[in-house]
Amino acid sequence: MSFDVKPTKVRDTLSLQILTPYFMQTALSPFLQAIVDLLQIVLSCRGQSTEDVHVLSIIAAHQTPILHISLDNANEVVYYIHKWVNPLRQVFAGKSSPETEVEEPVFQKGLSQTIDSLLRDINPSLDENARKEFSAKMQPVIRILVSSELEIKL
Repeated sequence: MSFDVKPTKVRDTLSLQILTPYFMQTALSPFLQAIVDLLQIVLSCRGQSTEDVHVLSIIAAHQTPILHISLDNANEVVYYIHKWVNPLRQVFAGKSSPETEVEEPVFQKGLSQTIDSLLRDINPSLDENARKEFSAKMQPVIRILVSSELEIKL
């Protein structure tokens, strides 16, 4: 699966153009790991065996602040991130740790609704206990993707 990743902050746009080790360590690596973690949860939710994800390529164009990333075994999870996580990102504009007590419940409600919709998309036949279990596993992963400095563009 190939997709583009665009930074959401100006500072990262500059880092991306030269693809620094610091940018790779602090932004790109956690983002890619969250993709892998979500894939493992999706497969587990369906009762399927886990799969390794391999980075086939990362291409940084010097003229644009976009990374072109190619991963194997990640087609479906990249689609789910684009369909369910990106809209949540747009609503909360990267607030993974809301700064006020009022924002956290609103964010948590949006996060819970997104995860519930995602789980219904992945496996509509999950019972309530399994849904709660997978929801708990997904929450930290989805928080990472929502708060990431990077966003998947298909």
